[in-house]
Amino acid sequence: MEYLSFGITSSLALLFSEKPDVIYANTWPIFAQGLVCLVARLKKIPLVLSVQDIYPESLVCQGRIRENGWVFRILLAIDRVITRRCSSVIVISDRFTHSYSGIRGIPLEKIKVVPNWIDSQAVRLTPKEKYRQRSGISKEAFVLVYGGNIGMAADVETVIKALEYVKSEREIVLIVAGSGSNLQTCQILSGYLSNARVIFHTPWPIDETAEVLGAADVLVLPTHGNQSLVSVPSKMLSYLLSARPILATVSKESDIAEVIGKTGCGWVVPPDMPELLARKIEEVSKISEDQLIKLGQSGREFALQNLVSEICLPKVIEAILSAVKA
Repeated sequence: MEYLSFGITSSLALLFSEKPDVIYANTWPIFAQGLVCLVARLKKIPLVLSVQDIYPESLVCQGRIRENGWVFRILLAIDRVITRRCSSVIVISDRFTHSYSGIRGIPLEKIKVVPNWIDSQAVRLTPKEKYRQRSGISKEAFVLVYGGNIGMAADVETVIKALEYVKSEREIVLIVAGSGSNLQTCQILSGYLSNARVIFHTPWPIDETAEVLGAADVLVLPTHGNQSLVSVPSKMLSYLLSARPILATVSKESDIAEVIGKTGCGWVVPPDMPELLARKIEEVSKISEDQLIKLGQSGREFALQNLVSEICLPKVIEAILSAVKA
């Protein structure tokens, strides 16, 4: 309903407003995109579409629909029509290109690869002690932090389940910052833990981003099933910029795994395997603080060189101006 209502209201506003030179649409998939695309066709306005998640494949990964079902086929057909009628499609990774060139038949020259970006000043480097002292976390504790939407695709539940299998002499603390549809489920699960502590920081105001992420020894980035193959969580950017190593439960073929492997800023574990994740947490908790700092810094340097607005925004502007001139 949210997707539909936004699509209807935004497309009506566009329909009855003065005709713009171009539309840059970074909005909810399929329905909102489709309605905006329809108005763009009616008014003969070039449309540049930014794709953040691959739908309907993402719904399959979340277990919401079946890949061989009629709902999937209909949604894929709609998405194929939408993207074919765009002046250009901006995707966030080379891996996404295949879904749009191979599966949807979009000419390669219409596909622009621009990774998501973050303001280089968005996450300040913050001492660990600032949040830890306020939350009563001891200096000796090993702290994991998850910060972001607590929904089905995120699968924070696997991290909480993994803590039950962790065997460590150190105190283990997990900070879960954010809110979402699965928050209550996670809170219930945490109540069964006997050897770890979970702190829920909700709501999570944006001005507390640096302080919460900075409290971590390691940031955890869990995903459910094959979700990591069809999306790149935006939290990855703030994670990298916070200069903390990342422990991700993702497919080894995913863009997240590629970044972690390329930069050496963390570790990758297959999704939905809490016992295997527990073993990795045990292993990582034994790494020296100096080494963890080096790993985190390598991720921050990569983000500053590749994933900030100064680098990526000009590419988006170029795609928009090209659509106007076409």
